[in-house]
Amino acid sequence: MYASISSRKGTFVAALATTALTAMLGVNSASATTTTNLVANGDFTANAANFQTFPGYTGGTGNASAITDWTTTVGYATTTDNTGINLLSQGGNGSPAAFQPQNFVFAFMQGAGTGLFQQIGGLTVGQAYSVSYLAASRYDPSSTVTSADLTAQALTASVTNGSQTDGSLVSNGTNTAPGTVMVPNFFKLQLFGFTASATSEMLSFTNSSPATFDSAVDISGVVIDPINSSAVPEPASWMLLLSACAGGLLLLNPRRLRRA
Repeated sequence: MYASISSRKGTFVAALATTALTAMLGVNSASATTTTNLVANGDFTANAANFQTFPGYTGGTGNASAITDWTTTVGYATTTDNTGINLLSQGGNGSPAAFQPQNFVFAFMQGAGTGLFQQIGGLTVGQAYSVSYLAASRYDPSSTVTSADLTAQALTASVTNGSQTDGSLVSNGTNTAPGTVMVPNFFKLQLFGFTASATSEMLSFTNSSPATFDSAVDISGVVIDPINSSAVPEPASWMLLLSACAGGLLLLNPRRLRRA
C-alpha cells in the first residue's frame, strides 16, 4: 500500500510537470510523454526504514550513514552533515516510531549551504527535459525565526554540466520573486526545464538561505522526464501552467515538525 501511494504520487507529479512544460516550451501536450523517471530514489523511500530515529539526520544516532543514490554536503553554517530523511504521518507529530502505510517521506537540508546531489545519466544531448519536485520551507514557531527569516528561506535546484548550468530554479519561502513561492510547512510543486548538453549531468539541491538563522528546506517526489516537442501548445496546457504557477496544485498539509 505504501509503495503504491508513493508510485501514484510520483506519476502524478511527472505528468503535471511534463504537461506544464510542454506549454512553456511550445509543445503540443498530446505529443508529450511521461517515461521512466531518470532520478533514482526520487521519493527517498529506498532506505527510509533506516531513518526512524527522529530527527532523522544522515549519520545520526540510530540512523543510516547515507541516503541511497544521493550524496550530501555540509553547509557553511553547520559543523555536521545536517541532511536526512523525515516523514509526515497522518495523525502523527513528525517523530516516527516506524514507517507505516500512508506516510509521506521527504529529505531535508538544514543549515545554509547544505545540499543533496545526484549524477543523472541516460540523457540525450539536445533533448528537453522537465524537472519537478515537491518543496517546503520549515517554520517552527517555538524558535526565534522572524518573518524576515521566513521570507529569506530559499532552495536552489539546478542541473549542470561541469560549470555550465543547463537549468535551475530558486524557490523562496514567502517571496514571489525571484523564483517560485515555497510555502512554510506545506509541500508545493516546483517545476523547471532544461536541455541536456551532455549524456550525464549533475542534479543539485542546495539550501540557499542566509547563514544568519536556523533554516531548513525539504524536498520529495523528484522527477526528471524527457519532453517530446511539437509545434503549437494547446489552450488546456496553458491553463494548467497558469494554475501551477498560481500555486493551487498538489499541496500537502503536514503537521509541524521540529528538528533539533
